[in-house]
Amino acid sequence: MALVRGARLLAYTFASLLAACGGDAQLAGGGTGGTGMAMGTMSGYGSIFVNGVRYETGTTTLGGDVAGSGDADVRQAIKPGMVVQVEAGLGSGGSRSARLVNYRKQLFGPVASVDPLTILQQQVRVSRDTVLAGTDSRGSPIGALSDLEPGLEVEVSGHLGRDGVVYATLVEAKGRQWSTGTPYLVRGEVTASGTGDVRVGALAIATGGVFAVGDYIKAEGLIAQVEGKALMNARVASEPRGLIVEATGEGEVEIEGVVTAEYSPQSSTLGVNGMSVDVSRAKFDTEGGGVSGVAGLQLAQRLEVEGRWRNGVLVAEEIELRGEGVYEIVATPELNGHAANPDGVTGTLGLLGQTVEITGLTSIDEKAEFFAQMRGYAGRLKIHAYRTGSGRLTATRIELKGPDHRVSLEGTVDGASIGTHSFTVGGIEVQAGEFPLPAQGAEVRVEGTQSGGVVVATRIKSED
Repeated sequence: MALVRGARLLAYTFASLLAACGGDAQLAGGGTGGTGMAMGTMSGYGSIFVNGVRYETGTTTLGGDVAGSGDADVRQAIKPGMVVQVEAGLGSGGSRSARLVNYRKQLFGPVASVDPLTILQQQVRVSRDTVLAGTDSRGSPIGALSDLEPGLEVEVSGHLGRDGVVYATLVEAKGRQWSTGTPYLVRGEVTASGTGDVRVGALAIATGGVFAVGDYIKAEGLIAQVEGKALMNARVASEPRGLIVEATGEGEVEIEGVVTAEYSPQSSTLGVNGMSVDVSRAKFDTEGGGVSGVAGLQLAQRLEVEGRWRNGVLVAEEIELRGEGVYEIVATPELNGHAANPDGVTGTLGLLGQTVEITGLTSIDEKAEFFAQMRGYAGRLKIHAYRTGSGRLTATRIELKGPDHRVSLEGTVDGASIGTHSFTVGGIEVQAGEFPLPAQGAEVRVEGTQSGGVVVATRIKSED
């Protein structure tokens, strides 16, 4: 198994998907006996520990394209990189268990071309987070996209964008060439409809039924040539987009994934993992925040959405960006680096040698009180921010912490110096000490002490 360009696997393990339903304390929905729903990319098996908490799959039931129950079936059917939907429960003593895990593949068919990657006439886009797995027809492991070969059968998990592109989280080669007797599968939106046939992208499908343009369908059947220009004798059925099983009532839902349709100001919606999400009342942990922030999100941008299922619609309460350029910093600010603007709600502050910009949309608890005392504030701040084109860090959220000498820093390594045995994260210098230098582009979490504008590391953890 490999990641494209050697980059890190998506941060959510199967277990942390369960944790996402309710954070450190409990699952969404309340205490013992509560339930929550999450959707994201899986990267771990069975009963495992994350942050000291055990997550169990001993009684898990599988659904969607997979069947079975329990640890052994989960390990057999669910693989790293697959987009899964989890319904989880909270037991006595804080134990968490996955009651139901659903999985639906996006594509299964032969590779028509590698650059660009095309399967069953569908364009597949891979990223640095895409998991490459399986073997080619000679039994050699797939370590890079170039290892794929025309005619090789592959399974793709991911998200279908409104642009018709499949944004892959997993491309798994099946180790065999295509066959005219093998049923292949495509899920997608009907782009053209005629008498007894439809098109999904450029793929013609003989349906024997009636489907309208815009319908989301699953089609499974035979093909006559490796390019997959036609799917014949297909079994075709309509399916819901996004979540396989919708949450009931007004339960909490958390989704980790990618933008699949850009923001629509007319409906105040954003496409995430193929679903339409109401973002009209959401708090945004992004530059600019609010409507102006979400309007700037691009297709394939990684993010996390927390919200509630209301009357069949996912209503977002909070959206947070994921990926490169997003930082979390806990440190004591430099007192001489503060500058409040006359409006009393914007300004800048100095933090570990960097200038952090506070906008009118920066979320701060007790914001007025913070600005009133910011020049004399001696405690630590926890800041979520990312770097703008001007080079400044723009804060999206600021939390007040108590005085402490400890600092932490999480984000992408900007650069490293062998001569000084140091590296930078978000422009902040870190003295690595006894630890090896991380590579540029690596995702790391650093804990240490503050010495002026420099972090002296006492722990460096790679998030790759």
